[in-house]
Formats: sequence, structure tokens, C-alpha cells
Amino acid sequence: MPFLDAYNDNGYGDGFYNVSAAVGNHCHNMVEDVMLVQFFLKKFYERFPSPKGELKVDGVCDPVTSTWIKAFQTLMKNTVHPDGIISRARTGTPRSSKTQTVYTIIWLNKFIRMKDEDNQWFLNLFSNPNVPPRLRPLFSEYGRAGKDVE
Repeated sequence: MPFLDAYNDNGYGDGFYNVSAAVGNHCHNMVEDVMLVQFFLKKFYERFPSPKGELKVDGVCDPVTSTWIKAFQTLMKNTVHPDGIISRARTGTPRSSKTQTVYTIIWLNKFIRMKDEDNQWFLNLFSNPNVPPRLRPLFSEYGRAGKDVE
């Protein structure tokens, strides 16, 4: 299940939503992890032309989900490794020790927050009616705290 990670060097001074296992082709693709990635990708692509196919937030890492992941990574150019996989960010560093690029999940979080100038959309995901019910417990971590994670 995705979780609120307390890594503090993400440009916001508080936590970010991380996957518990990798999402993409030939990965574990745990349902809630895939849903988190799909939900964030859909939100990101509200501002840009969407990749091919209709992305469903259903927790299934199908070819459309893989296409959208790869498209996002391609947009990020040299800042992420465009392998079509969203790996779990390891605690203590925003960069993969393998590729030396920033984890894609961190970029997804950053871009979702950049869209949200006052941070209220991001902080109030727990009460957003567009959030899939299976993700609400994750997003309620901010809601229960009532403040940024330290």
C-alpha cells in the first residue's frame, strides 16, 4: 500500500506520497500503488495533452498505464530514468543509487503540488470526492495530522 513518506528534502519541507512497491511492466503492481500513480498521472495530464488511451484509476497496470508512465518520464527528459517503471523512493535521498536520477514518484508529487498554488488540493485529498475510495485512508494521514508531516 502506498504511504506518506517523511523525507524532508523534497522542496516542500514535508512528506510525499510514496509507493510501497514498483509500478510498471513486470513489477509487483500492488493495486493501491497503481491507483496512486494513475490518480497522480491523471491530475498531471489535466494541464497537458494526454498520452494515447483513456487512463482508468482502477489499480490495474495495463498497457495504457504503462504508456502514461513512459510519457511522463519522457517529458521529464534527463531528470528521471525513462524505463516505464515508478520505483519506491528510498528514504534519505531523492535520487536512485542505480541511475542517479530523481525518483519518478517524487516528480509526480512535485508536479501535483505545483498545480495547487495554495497546497489545499494536495492537503485535502482525504475529502476530495474524486479520490478513489481505496486511496482515502492514505490521504487521510494529512487530514488526521491537520498539518504538514515532520
